[in-house]
Amino acid sequence: MGEGTDSVLSAMRQEYKERGIDWAPIRSGLLKEKPTSMADIEGSVDTVAYNFNVIDAQIGGMSYF
Repeated sequence: MGEGTDSVLSAMRQEYKERGIDWAPIRSGLLKEKPTSMADIEGSVDTVAYNFNVIDAQIGGMSYF
């Protein structure tokens, strides 16, 4: 994506948010295990959203020289 637009990661996160377990990477079998979501089990952690947060934190911790 170009300058001034959302990052690819943001676009993927939005797509997942809109489609949930029907998101193409999940339906294609990209994940080894079925992801848990808030809709699956009360009080559970949405594992896909959690992984997006981990990636965001890793990118945020990178320094560019």
